[in-house]
Amino acid sequence: MDVIMDTNIASTFGKIERFDLLEALFPDSTLFISSSVQSELSAEKWLKLAKKVIKTAKTTGPTKPEAKLTEKLLSKRNMGKAEAECIAIAKSRGMLLLTNDKIAVKEARKAGADLMDLRAIVRHLWKQNVLSKEAAESLITEIEEKDNIIFVDKEKIFLD
Repeated sequence: MDVIMDTNIASTFGKIERFDLLEALFPDSTLFISSSVQSELSAEKWLKLAKKVIKTAKTTGPTKPEAKLTEKLLSKRNMGKAEAECIAIAKSRGMLLLTNDKIAVKEARKAGADLMDLRAIVRHLWKQNVLSKEAAESLITEIEEKDNIIFVDKEKIFLD
C-alpha cells in the first residue's frame, strides 16, 4: 500500500530530517505528497523544508473525481485544501494517509480512508522494531522541540 503524507506530517518529518523512518516503516511503499501539499510547502518560508520533502516523496495531483471529492470535503468542514486533497487521493487510490490534523483524521475516517496519525506512526516505529523504545521516546522529544507538537499521554504509545 502506498502512503500519502499531508502537510503537517511532511513538515514534521522534514523538520527533524527523518524521512528515513517513514521509508523504513513502509519499505514496500512509495511515499507521496499531493500537489497542494507541495504548494503549501513551497511558500518562501518553507523552501528549504520543501526541498527535503520533494527529494523524498513523489508529488501527485488529483484526478477529476478526486478533485470533486476534495471540493465536497472542503464544503463540509473547515480544513485545508491540502488535507482534503490527501484524503480524496488516499480514499480513491487505496493509499494510507498520514496526517496529524484532527479534522482531517475525522473526515478521513468518515470517508473510509485508511490513516495513521503521528502517535500511531511513532507507535508503529516502535512495534515494528524500526526504533527501540528509548529511540522512540527521543523521537517524541525531538518532534516536540522542533515542531512545537505536544504528545498527550505519551506513555499510552508504548502500551501493549
